[in-house]
Amino acid sequence: MNIVYWLILVAGLIVSSVLCGICKNKVGSNWLILYAFIFNTLFFSISSVILYAINAQAFHKNSELGIMTLLFFVPLITWLNAIFIRFQKAA
Repeated sequence: MNIVYWLILVAGLIVSSVLCGICKNKVGSNWLILYAFIFNTLFFSISSVILYAINAQAFHKNSELGIMTLLFFVPLITWLNAIFIRFQKAA
């Protein structure tokens, strides 16, 4: 994958983890995981559309999945957020 994909994935993980850390006392953990999923879906969907609009040919050439590359990582990043929330709750 291209360096841009990795930067977007790391930025999405960091931002959603920080948001989960900030909001952990305001809502329950199940709602927080749902909010993280919604945020990740919107973040990676918008990133995919922007990258596709910038250069469609390069977007398809740089990955095996094409436009679905970033959307593929939504459940993975949300799962990492859920683990982060559970560890914060235990501590």
